[in-house]
Amino acid sequence: MKANAIASERINPFYVRLKHLKMEKWYVNEMQEAKSKRCPFSKENNYNKLEIDKIGFYKKQLWFHFCGVVNEGWVSHKFVRKNYRLLKLHFKVDHQYDNAVVAAQNLLSYSGYHLSIDEVIKFLDNKHSYKPNDFFRLFINNKGSFKLLNNKSYRRIRGQLLRNRPVIMWLDDNQHCVMLIGFNRKVFFYKDVYDGLNKTISVSQLTHRWKKSGYLAFSY
Repeated sequence: MKANAIASERINPFYVRLKHLKMEKWYVNEMQEAKSKRCPFSKENNYNKLEIDKIGFYKKQLWFHFCGVVNEGWVSHKFVRKNYRLLKLHFKVDHQYDNAVVAAQNLLSYSGYHLSIDEVIKFLDNKHSYKPNDFFRLFINNKGSFKLLNNKSYRRIRGQLLRNRPVIMWLDDNQHCVMLIGFNRKVFFYKDVYDGLNKTISVSQLTHRWKKSGYLAFSY
C-alpha cells in the first residue's frame, strides 16, 4: 500500500480515551484533510469515552473514527491511551445451560458467527463441566481461530483485548465464567454470565479468583 493511500473498515464498536498529556489533541473529518482543517478536542473529551466504529490507515498511521452525539471524525492513534479499552457488545443470558457454553456462544457471536445454543452444543462432548480445550473444535470449525490463554500474563490478555477480542476466563474453582471486555490501568471490565451486566474488578481480585480455577482462559 502506498504511503498516501487511504484504507478503512467498519468494525465491532469499542471505546477509547484520549491521553491526559498536556499536548494539543485534534481530529479531522477525513483522514486526508490538510492541517488547516484540524479540529481541537474540547476539555470534556479528555475525560469522556470516544466510541470507535471504524479504523483506517493513512500515511502509515493508524486512525480511529469516533462517533458521538455532538461530533464525529478521525483521530490518530497517537492521541489514544494504550492502557484503556472497552469493547461494546451485547451478551445473551441463558440459565438453562452451563455458563461456559453460554459464554462461548456469545464470544462466537461477537466474532461474527451466530450459532444457536443447540448448534454450539453439537460441537461439544456431553460433560458436567467444561474447560478451554473443549471449545477448540467449535471455534476452529466456525471462526477458524482458537487462542488458548491458560496461565498467560495480563500483558497477553490485554493484547487480545487491544485486538478487540474478548477473553473467556474461569473463576472460583471453575464454577463461574466471565468474559473480559476491557481494562483501565489496574482494573478489568467484564460481562457476567449470570446477568449479562458490565462489571469491574481489580487486578488483585481477578488474580485471586482466577488462581482458584487453575488460570484457565481462552479467546480466538
